Amino acid sequence: MDVTSLIERLPGAYFRCLCDQQWTMLNITSDIERITGYTPEELVCQQPKAFADIIHPDDVPVAHNAIIEAMGQRRSYSLRYRLRTRWGEYRWCWEQGIGVCDADGRLVWIEGFLTDISDQCGSEAELTTLMSEQRHELALNQRLMEQYKKAVDTSVIVSKTDLEGRITYVNDEFCRISGFLREELIGQTHALVRHADTLDATFVDMWRTIRAGDVWKGVIQNRNKLGHSYYVNSTMLPIFNDQGVISEFMSVRHDVTDLIETETLLRRQTTDALTGLPNRQKLLSDLTGETQSSLALINIIDFSEVNEYFGYRTGDRLLQHLAVLLDNSLEPGMQLYRLAGDEFAVLQRTSAPQGVFEQFCLQLIRMVESRGIQVDDQEFSISIAVGSASGGNAFIEADIALHRAREHQCSFEVFDGDSRLKQQIESNIRWVKRIRDAIREDRIEVYAQPIIDARDGTVAKYECLMRLVDEDGKIYTPYFFLEAAQRARLYTDLTRIVIARSFSFFSEREDVFSINLTARDILNTETADLLLEQAQETGVAQRLILELVESEGIENFEKVRCFLERARAIGCRIAVDDFGTGYSNFEYLLKLDIDYIKIDGSLIRHVDVDKNSRIVAETVVDFARRLGLLTIAEFVHSEGVKSVVEEMGVDYLQGFLLGEPMPLSNIEHIATTALQAELSVTPLPLVP
Repeated sequence: MDVTSLIERLPGAYFRCLCDQQWTMLNITSDIERITGYTPEELVCQQPKAFADIIHPDDVPVAHNAIIEAMGQRRSYSLRYRLRTRWGEYRWCWEQGIGVCDADGRLVWIEGFLTDISDQCGSEAELTTLMSEQRHELALNQRLMEQYKKAVDTSVIVSKTDLEGRITYVNDEFCRISGFLREELIGQTHALVRHADTLDATFVDMWRTIRAGDVWKGVIQNRNKLGHSYYVNSTMLPIFNDQGVISEFMSVRHDVTDLIETETLLRRQTTDALTGLPNRQKLLSDLTGETQSSLALINIIDFSEVNEYFGYRTGDRLLQHLAVLLDNSLEPGMQLYRLAGDEFAVLQRTSAPQGVFEQFCLQLIRMVESRGIQVDDQEFSISIAVGSASGGNAFIEADIALHRAREHQCSFEVFDGDSRLKQQIESNIRWVKRIRDAIREDRIEVYAQPIIDARDGTVAKYECLMRLVDEDGKIYTPYFFLEAAQRARLYTDLTRIVIARSFSFFSEREDVFSINLTARDILNTETADLLLEQAQETGVAQRLILELVESEGIENFEKVRCFLERARAIGCRIAVDDFGTGYSNFEYLLKLDIDYIKIDGSLIRHVDVDKNSRIVAETVVDFARRLGLLTIAEFVHSEGVKSVVEEMGVDYLQGFLLGEPMPLSNIEHIATTALQAELSVTPLPLVP
């Protein structure tokens, strides 16, 4: 049974704490926030608030004595007391717990369950009745609690040491991950599992922190008995005796090895292999949300001649030397990127006085042209062209400036809105008019592209895509007009048209289908409410997949999460689109309750010929399988790509090889066994 399901079924908060005067929480489930207003993270390990601090002062000694007495007699206890909520009110709670001892009979911690009984405490008689009912309810859930306890014990790594750092207790999970027997660990220090790559400064900081009575947190690389590395997210805390003196130390760890290794592999996708610099993908990610940054795009003039006359090996070494030269010339607050074979970029995120960044660019040009670069026995004189821009659209504007510099055969151009660049602005204005006219004249169309079941080659679902039909009948994808629509505040109108048309069409069919949503859509309350209302009214909710476009980023994560919970409550399923475009993707997997991962086309496009792309794609598929998620490979454009992704075990395929986007009216009625199996899947439970 899924741990999350067990937690949700408990009528209160399950906890694990130390037997001390502070009720130091080691773990507590999320229902505590409903009872007190405090999140589990605010109460665990007294960071920043000890659980005893929110108990009514009159109830603390009574409750503490009752627990101490029960622990001494090795029996369970039950008691009631008042908790002070975040908002200053007191609520009556009922708690039942029991002590957990190690193999030597020493008390390790207390496990228990508490629930809010304020609304039922109208009288002592009612309280007695309620407590009887709660005991009955607790008995019914005892088995669930035991399963949850087992799940926690198999996922949390726990150890205790004396004041000298010698290990006095380890749980089974510590033994499992380290490979050592309990007898081999007891009496030793944690140096037994210390990895040589972990800095001494890390442990110096940790011991200084916990000996001062504070909690230390961090990720540590360890090694097991066979010498293999593993990573743990660790919380180290001191344990105080009744006199408030530190008597021992406890460590609670979580194994994050898979996450660290996978994120490391994906991070390589944002690094240029030749120079070690961040690449184009990383630059675009870093520019997201930036409004005050300055950007310079740098192009090596006639670099292709170096490759043609001296060979690619020499050309590559020349690029490496130039990267070092440029990087050493940067000023504080600047970052160098390599975007393509002969193109670099410099980003300054901090705002600077007018003209300062432009002056830096001119100095950079003079510096490069005044120095020769030695490669083996050959010296090269390099000339560069630079395009610069500032503000929220810096990448596009700097690219326009660079192209103009190349066209005019000059070394430097700044996007300053002069007559030539105004042509681009006028083009944007024309696009805004096209969009307005298309909306008014009902020329925004919805196309659908089939998504194929990899098991049997049948159409399993469709993805709805927006198209603009111009007056002359020419069809444009959002690539041409979406940015203009966003800047002209027409984006919401386009989204609502797609919702209305796709829902209306599929309401009369049985197909599963998806629409794309960005954070912009979800954060627009009217659009979000309209989508959920129409999904229910048209009866498509159970067949609707919402594709969250990951590359948009999420600023108000909590609001997005709440919307997705509402969507799942009515039967919708959730997919993360463009997965693999940035190493922050795992935040979505860990925090959002999703059903599908759509592997981005940049990974799939060359997966049949690019070893690195294949490794990353296989890692994503394997990780998704471990999380119980289904995968969809985008950009399946050739038989070679199709064969490779099928071999990986991808669940669904999408691309021009299998079917191009088509108007909704062209879709034939398809009822497949794969589709019927898809509809029979029970939606996953909501995660609080």
